[in-house]
Amino acid sequence: IKPLFNKIIRYKSYILIDPNVFNYIIVKSKDYNMNTSSKSLLDLIKYPILTEKTSRLIEQNQYSFAVDKKADKVSIKRAIEYLFAVKVTSVNTANSPSKKRRVGKFIGEKTQNKRVIVTLAPENSITFFENA
Repeated sequence: IKPLFNKIIRYKSYILIDPNVFNYIIVKSKDYNMNTSSKSLLDLIKYPILTEKTSRLIEQNQYSFAVDKKADKVSIKRAIEYLFAVKVTSVNTANSPSKKRRVGKFIGEKTQNKRVIVTLAPENSITFFENA
C-alpha cells in the first residue's frame, strides 16, 4: 500500500500533513501518540496482512494490518480512519512472540510487528486490489 501523501512537515508540537489533493490539516502531535522519535500516522501502518484467514475476515468487514510495535489502539484507529477515509468500530491487537533465527554460529531474533484486526462500520470497506 502506497501512502496517500508526499510531504509531512513538523513544526513545534504540530504536524502539517500536506496531501496533493487535500488542504492542510493541522494536528496536535500528542493526540497521535507522537514520541520523541517522531513517528507519524504514515509510519504506524506498515502493510496489510493477506492470508486465508484474513481473506475470510474481509467478508465480515474486518481487515488485518501489521503496525509499529509501540502503536496503541487509539492512534491505530485514527490512522486507519484518516488514511482510508472509513469509520472504525473496533481495534484488536496482538503481539506475537519473537522467533529465534540462526545464521551460521550466530543466533538472533526475527523482527516482529504488532498484528491488528480492524472492524469497520457496515457501510465502509477497503479495497486492496483493483478489479481487472
